[in-house]
Amino acid sequence: MKVTRNLALRLIAMAPITLLCSPAFGVTPLPGQFVGWGLMTVILGNLFVALWGDGHQGHRYASGGDL
Repeated sequence: MKVTRNLALRLIAMAPITLLCSPAFGVTPLPGQFVGWGLMTVILGNLFVALWGDGHQGHRYASGGDL
């Protein structure tokens, strides 16, 4: 699997959110806490991609078209 800059930024965003949320989980995490962790990870990942991502320039799709 080719790791792109956007994927790496999303994985980097997951680390601090996981560290911040892990004490809140305690022994028995509630479903709402897991959903909150997921939403915060997605939001921070999208922010990182918007700020430092490589976008779609030069990306060619299987159909032959480009964006």
